[in-house]
Amino acid sequence: MDGWIIQEHGIPSEDQIITRGNNFLCANGFIGVRGTLEEYGSTQKTGVMINGIYDSHEGRWSEPVNLPNPLYLRVQDDQGRDLQICPSSPANHSHGIDLAAGIHWRNSLLSRTENPSAPVLGLKSQRFVSQEVPGLILQRLELDWTHSPGSSWQLTMGVDPDIWDINGPHLHKITPRMKLIDGVMVEEIQMETQERGIPIRIARHARVVEGGLEPLSPASEGRGSSPTGGLSAFKTVESPQNRLTVDVHILVSWGDREDFSRVFTDLPRLAARNWQYWEENQRKHWHHLWQASDVRISGDSEAMKALRFSLYHLLSLLPPEGEALSVPARGLSGQVYKGAIFWDTEIFMQPFYELTHPRRARSLILNRIQGLPGALKKAAQYGYRGAFYAWEAQDQGEEACTDYNITDVITGRPMRTFFREKQIHISADIVFALGNYILRTGDREILDQGGRQVIGECARFYLSRCHLRPDLNRYELLDVTGPDEYHERVHNNFFTNLMVKHCLEFALETGSLQDPGEVRLAEDVVQRLYIPQPWGSAGIIPQFDGYLTLRQVGIEEVLEGRLHPNEYLGGENGLARWTQVIKQADVVLGLYLFPQVIEDELIRANWEYYEQRTEHGSSLSATAYAGIAARIGNTQDALQYFYTSARIDLDGRAKQYVGDLYIGGTHPAAQGGAWQIVVFGFLGLQITRQGLSLDPHLPSHWREVECPLVLRGTQIRITVSEDSIAIYYRGKTHYIEPGTVLAWQSITGEGADHA
Repeated sequence: MDGWIIQEHGIPSEDQIITRGNNFLCANGFIGVRGTLEEYGSTQKTGVMINGIYDSHEGRWSEPVNLPNPLYLRVQDDQGRDLQICPSSPANHSHGIDLAAGIHWRNSLLSRTENPSAPVLGLKSQRFVSQEVPGLILQRLELDWTHSPGSSWQLTMGVDPDIWDINGPHLHKITPRMKLIDGVMVEEIQMETQERGIPIRIARHARVVEGGLEPLSPASEGRGSSPTGGLSAFKTVESPQNRLTVDVHILVSWGDREDFSRVFTDLPRLAARNWQYWEENQRKHWHHLWQASDVRISGDSEAMKALRFSLYHLLSLLPPEGEALSVPARGLSGQVYKGAIFWDTEIFMQPFYELTHPRRARSLILNRIQGLPGALKKAAQYGYRGAFYAWEAQDQGEEACTDYNITDVITGRPMRTFFREKQIHISADIVFALGNYILRTGDREILDQGGRQVIGECARFYLSRCHLRPDLNRYELLDVTGPDEYHERVHNNFFTNLMVKHCLEFALETGSLQDPGEVRLAEDVVQRLYIPQPWGSAGIIPQFDGYLTLRQVGIEEVLEGRLHPNEYLGGENGLARWTQVIKQADVVLGLYLFPQVIEDELIRANWEYYEQRTEHGSSLSATAYAGIAARIGNTQDALQYFYTSARIDLDGRAKQYVGDLYIGGTHPAAQGGAWQIVVFGFLGLQITRQGLSLDPHLPSHWREVECPLVLRGTQIRITVSEDSIAIYYRGKTHYIEPGTVLAWQSITGEGADHA
């Protein structure tokens, strides 16, 4: 289908193997399976990741647990010689993902090593992670040797324990076993995580649909330094059609999940349904996901394809309803960034989820509520009251960020960073997102299910963190780090102060502070908290105290001063530290989230000033720059930033290292940003307490944009063209003028929101 298939041809290079593994990911919010080929192992970064299971080995960084690969297949001829992808033509191998249904596929011609240009075997495969059954993975393998009729082949297949780990190994007590259940032979691998002893099970059943297999002796070789574990060896039997088709059903369970003890007994029941049933089931579930999410862009097929690719990855990570799960900064593409939950989720991903799949977006909020004990613990560690959320949150909100988070690539020494203790805006980011969730979904029950406590404890943290300056009659926030991490330990960061003020205001509005003394203090801080103001005739807002006095040098000059291409530009001695060169949007992000702070002309001046000084060392940066550019009518720059976000993984150009730390993987925050650029930027959507308005600024060649949304339980569809704005809801199409506010009562039949 046009616009729904992402594919590559030809034998991939080492870099392409990693990129395709990211891009062709299959996931369902619980489990992510990297889009690597069946014959690959740890060297090629195979990955089967479980959301929310972490482990630390020998005092190293805690990270997600990567499971043994249950999709492994090795093909040899009858002499035991490996077959390889036939290299004679790029057409001999294609590999991709069907975005419409989350199905990964490959189509390869294989040859013998000694005669690589002569294909002897065709190999096709499909796989997907079920949207209906959380732990179910399905695979179909098809071999065709009509090129070599009468031949036989040896297959090694099963659960491969050759695991790609960054800081592992994380699993031990790995025990394979076989069991006959209701006439079905099920193979199972049991294991535990090293640190906490979390039990994990992988049950696997393979059914021959066409052709035949007979077992050989157990696979004789391990994978890497690992034991053979769950691998088995087979030989094809003579087949008049020279074909073999095998369907594989895999069921994964872990921890204290209800289905853990039923893995063995459930798999035969699930495997009784054939491939066609599960594929149709998968397509049905994805069809419903896309109905609520797909943005259609007429006039720019490349933009629509890039956006659809971004939305596919966001939908793949959508947490199941009722689960307290969130979306890690690199999704489920690997152990990178420790699988942690950052502010990325609240600011850049949650808006998409809450406006397309609000019932499942609730999981993100539940995850932060569940993490409140960890936030209380962290605040106390630094001598503060209330909740200081983890900068890199793992299980139960525990902080995974270390004091030495980066290694100096020049000296090889660990570099002291202050992300963990000085990026205090994280708690306010969570409150900001919680407020938007309530406004857009109407789910006020979340306040009484832990939300109000989160808001109150975050506000309490800031009341104990701010400083009163009697001489200036104001409160300040000192010694902080904003989104621009190149400048650490600064005073009165514009973004941080804006977010903290909003947090305190929201705490007062929702009655989240009960102590009368705290209420009076919060009211005073809201009135007197210092927000940096436009300075000088140009009206530039200083990013922090003293920023405008730093050296004004070009970005290229800073980059040319590097002694190593992966040298970190921030920190005390970083090349950008004493210049105005910044990592990512900071002031611009504040103006994007709070556009009412200053008038449009000054927003334009600040965008132009900071845009020249931003190195965009973060994939988050483009969202705010595009959003503001669209608002001020600079659609050409906005479109370029849109492509930066939407194609960040397709192009494989994202930054791969900070110092010597590998930070590759998918970029769901940038992908969520791409959606925001279209919806909040080009369509000019604003959702306030009064209702909804649109002020579109479409790129000149975009003829029309259609966008589905869910607002407070009401399905709406926005259609914007060059000469009209149409909104369909409650069975009728309404045409409005730019900037016109549609009141909540009109959209949903309810009054304005007062919380």
